[in-house]
Amino acid sequence: MKYFISLLCLYSCLTFTATAQLCSGSPGDPIINQTFGSGRGFVMPPNATTFKKIGGCPAKGQFVISNFIFGCGNNNDKSWIAMIGDHTRDYNGNYMLVNAEDSPGTVYIDTAKNLCENTNYVFSAWISNAMQTITCGGKAVPASLIMTIKKLDGTVLASTNTGDILIENDRVWKEYGTSFICPPNTPSVIVSISAIPKPGCGSGFVIDDITFRSCGPSVSITLDGSTTSGNVCADYTAPFILQGIYSPGFTDPQLQWQNSFDSGKTWIDIPGANTITYAIPRRMTGIINYRMIIAERAYFSSLNCRIASNSIYTEIHPVPPHNPPRNFLGCLDKDLRLPETSAFALSILWNGPNGYSSAKTDAVLPSVTYADTGLYTLKQNYYFGCTTNDSFYLKIYPSTTITATPALPVCQGVSQQLNVTA
Repeated sequence: MKYFISLLCLYSCLTFTATAQLCSGSPGDPIINQTFGSGRGFVMPPNATTFKKIGGCPAKGQFVISNFIFGCGNNNDKSWIAMIGDHTRDYNGNYMLVNAEDSPGTVYIDTAKNLCENTNYVFSAWISNAMQTITCGGKAVPASLIMTIKKLDGTVLASTNTGDILIENDRVWKEYGTSFICPPNTPSVIVSISAIPKPGCGSGFVIDDITFRSCGPSVSITLDGSTTSGNVCADYTAPFILQGIYSPGFTDPQLQWQNSFDSGKTWIDIPGANTITYAIPRRMTGIINYRMIIAERAYFSSLNCRIASNSIYTEIHPVPPHNPPRNFLGCLDKDLRLPETSAFALSILWNGPNGYSSAKTDAVLPSVTYADTGLYTLKQNYYFGCTTNDSFYLKIYPSTTITATPALPVCQGVSQQLNVTA
């Protein structure tokens, strides 16, 4: 148990770095999106790699899909880094751990289809070291990979070499990739990641989130002038207007607003919403995400040619319940505690006759008089702009004070005559 806790601590302290962003504009939805799933049961697509799948620590020429494995290494030295969770810090997220020692081969290969000509595409993956500085007696050979994009006839369109995957004592995730402009008559390309053969002990690495997607000019949206989430109360009065912005680079752009009811997992075109602004229809509840997509009009029907903006989350929160108007009574010359306020209110404000005002949650009218008779209002402010307004009518009645004399100590079992006056 202590070892497991220490591994979790180690994972929480891992370093995450990235190269300069491979897409300087806005990306489209992934055409290839290999995340290796989560938990057990993930099955590698057929012929996706020339390395051999194993259920535990990989030996030469082998790999494992896992979210928690430790004690691996070269030549049984068991010095590789403990692999807990994927590069997004998801403890259940899987990765591909590879032992490429003296084992050149294809780590991953796939085909991207239905591409659009003259469109920029980016092929990328997150890769980290698996070995420590003590691996192989301190003489480990770092892994190196090459990422390639080819036509179906084998013509190379783009290629990049990762260089040495630096050996550290913690995982250091880094995004590697390359891009290209799709030439005419090239509806499909083959993307691959291969291990560069190196002699000697080492060449262990881990890879995650292999993606291929379009990349175009910058596209963004705002909600009422802000890119932050829209959390409002059901009685909101704000305009709730989405505004799209895109940078130069499109010849004949076509726009489309989309919404998502599952936190951005799936997106649905909003019928008729194809102008630069979109007024969100008023609703009383629910969570919906919004975004704008854009593409050249000639290719707009192809999902693989579209560019997506940032997503904005909107949530309508219910109005807190309030009390119906009611009467309450006060006694002349007595202190009167006003009705209890909500424990969830951020602030309150009482107003009443004779200029009465109080922001206290336990407001009291001291020594009420007949002049305090009248209407009292209570405004309570909650999160997300929600408010409630309650009203109470106060009526003052004459009070009575009763006294009893004499007020003397009385012994148990002894009676005493009292005289009462009001």
